[in-house]
Amino acid sequence: MLRVFMNDQQIHTPLDPDSVRHVVDIGCGTGVVTDRLAAMFPKAEVLGLDMSPVPKLRECPGNVRYLSGNILSQGPSEWVTEEGNAVLQESADIFDLTFSRFLILGMRDWSGYIHKLYQLLKPGGWAEVQEIAPRLYDANGQDLRGKLEWHNWHQRYWKSKGLDLILVEQVPEIMKEAGFVDVQVKKYRLSVGGEGEQDPKRKKAGDFWRQDLLEVFTLAFSRAAKDSGDEAAGRMLDQFRQETTTVQGRYHEVLVFYGRKPN
Repeated sequence: MLRVFMNDQQIHTPLDPDSVRHVVDIGCGTGVVTDRLAAMFPKAEVLGLDMSPVPKLRECPGNVRYLSGNILSQGPSEWVTEEGNAVLQESADIFDLTFSRFLILGMRDWSGYIHKLYQLLKPGGWAEVQEIAPRLYDANGQDLRGKLEWHNWHQRYWKSKGLDLILVEQVPEIMKEAGFVDVQVKKYRLSVGGEGEQDPKRKKAGDFWRQDLLEVFTLAFSRAAKDSGDEAAGRMLDQFRQETTTVQGRYHEVLVFYGRKPN
């Protein structure tokens, strides 16, 4: 779905596939993107890192290895295989590319994370971070942050849990502070529903994104109601569902940040 809205661009860093030897996909989840990175960089060892073991849903490419570990609190030598074996040395600066996507609902320390990426990269290596912006726009491009009751409630809830979602927009400045150069930002429009899309693929992707939002936010609001005991949570969920299924033209933005560690 995301590749459609990003014009089929998996990554944006200007790396020569023939020269890349070590890649890590951070927060790899089921490993789908890890496998794609492995196809893009066939001469590289591609690591998929997640805090939970990666489920075995398909055959693993020969140049992929999945490890469990915490990117913030652990060094590479502490990342382990499913059997609990460490396979990397402690030394930093080993990767040509660090990649991550959609860590926003689990990242409490963007500064620590970006600085860790810098440490892990070889001189000349690139970091790419892809995230959903915590804003919603209407069909005219107006930012709806602060104007929708359910949206305000949702963001306040996450902030009470230590997740200030808007901080993701500071990533480019954090990258520069950490020492990255050639820092770039790209934005892609991610339609909530496919009604306004002319291209069949984008229409299908928009419909998929809306359905995904409905499922994810239903779980999120339900969990928030249980955690907070706030009776308003049910009403907020109803508002969200009603608007998401009836209001056309709204969209999110995918933010792509990337930068290079100097040679």
